[in-house]
Amino acid sequence: MLADDDKKPDFDPDKTIVDIRRPTVAPTPPPDDDRTMVTPATRPEPPAAPPAGGSDRTIVAPVGRPQPPPAADDSDRTVMVSRTSPPPPAAAQDADRTVVRSHAGAGADAGDRTMVRQASPAGGPRAAEGADFELVCLSGQARGRRYPIVATETLIGSNPSCQIQLPGIESVHVKLARQSDGFEMQNLGTPGSVVMSGGRKPARAKLKSGDLLKIGDLVVRFGQVGGVTSSEYDDKVFQGGLGNIFAPEYRLYLALGAVVLLLLLVILWPSGSSRTVVVQKADTSVTDKQRKEEVGALLQSGEVLFNAGKLMAPPDQPDADNAFAKFNEVLARDPGNEQARQWLKRIDDERDKQRRARDEAEKARVAQQREREERDRQELENKVAGIIAQGDAYFDKGQVTEPVGTNALAKYREALKVYPGSTLAQERVQRAVNYYVARGDELRDKNDPWAAIENYRKASRATGGKEEDVERRIREIEGQLRSGMAGTSVKLVIYRDERGQLFVLDDMDKVPSRYRDRAVEVLPAQSRGAGGVQ
Repeated sequence: MLADDDKKPDFDPDKTIVDIRRPTVAPTPPPDDDRTMVTPATRPEPPAAPPAGGSDRTIVAPVGRPQPPPAADDSDRTVMVSRTSPPPPAAAQDADRTVVRSHAGAGADAGDRTMVRQASPAGGPRAAEGADFELVCLSGQARGRRYPIVATETLIGSNPSCQIQLPGIESVHVKLARQSDGFEMQNLGTPGSVVMSGGRKPARAKLKSGDLLKIGDLVVRFGQVGGVTSSEYDDKVFQGGLGNIFAPEYRLYLALGAVVLLLLLVILWPSGSSRTVVVQKADTSVTDKQRKEEVGALLQSGEVLFNAGKLMAPPDQPDADNAFAKFNEVLARDPGNEQARQWLKRIDDERDKQRRARDEAEKARVAQQREREERDRQELENKVAGIIAQGDAYFDKGQVTEPVGTNALAKYREALKVYPGSTLAQERVQRAVNYYVARGDELRDKNDPWAAIENYRKASRATGGKEEDVERRIREIEGQLRSGMAGTSVKLVIYRDERGQLFVLDDMDKVPSRYRDRAVEVLPAQSRGAGGVQ
């Protein structure tokens, strides 16, 4: 027994095998994310069917907690408990990337991998309601964007009328048509501008989930919504090869080549008697004939709409007949139709022409409006200049504010009413104000306060009492004139005429109108002491 202690164990150290002798059916374990896989030891069971969505997926059940010991009546079952650690979580930086992880040791088979697709975050793009397939843009400005495919027929291009708009490709480039057995892709753009895996450039092709398409310079992937996709690709997948000749779009050419080769063999095959081979040309099918008739009718209808000016549907009437829609429908039925392409180019040229015409019309309208405004302004300036000329004549005569109605200030204000924006009229009003202020300052300096206050008050009326310098001068002169009557006990009104005679009255109404600009009220001393302000 001691010699057997050095013998290597026959069991795998990463697994624990418990042999229970009594055969029975193990109870169904409760649903648990950390449950183990239990397999009978007496007879092998058929392998479980692969989960939907991929045949290469391996289900790994990590051991999260120890299992209870087997029941006493489970005598012939073997319980295998895997000790492998659960796979690490997928990286969060790329929600659309397929992560391949190996679950075996260093010597494991390369096929022992798990395909894990990380769930999209809650804030990620969601497919449109009812969409079961989508396009994922893998290059260009729209890289990473998803475009759900909802309609039965979906147009892809850079034109705003397309259901899926991708920058940098032709106006209407590809059409996806939903059929009973999947989707069919039609190239509506330049022949050979759509490349599939293997370098194929078909005009029409069936699509399956996961197919890569190169539309112009953009790479997109077609697949089911929520399916396993990858954001990585290699440009080499779009390079052609010898196997490309067996693509579906080349089968017709292969068949024709085989027929020609067979005919040559029949003709050149040695024989004792001459043979005559008659090759009959097949008649055009009813379907092709009908399609040509439909294309012709659409071309004619589009031309009529073009000549009527109905190039595109108005924004408020998206279903209205228009030439753009008719010619695109032609390309949907006949992708290589050169007439439709020429008409679409004419539509683009005509729209550019109309846009330039609108711009020119707007420039002309603005120019006319400015010209009209300038003409009106010039007329007002001329009218104001005439009124100001009359005011200047009164000013030169000394009739600055008097007599009423025929003085310079009245004319200057009349000019401002005609044209409030006239800088000349504003300058003339200020000129009249400055005239009286200057005269008042001169008389004040000559110690004639009565004449000075008269001129200050005329300047105040000219400015509506809004010139603080003028109002300050008036207050100073009034205070000076009242100081001589500081001890009076009754209300007085005093003024001095041109001859220098001083008048003392008891009411302002008794002062002659020509001297009211010189009159000053003097309140009783007790009123001033109680808060009366002069």
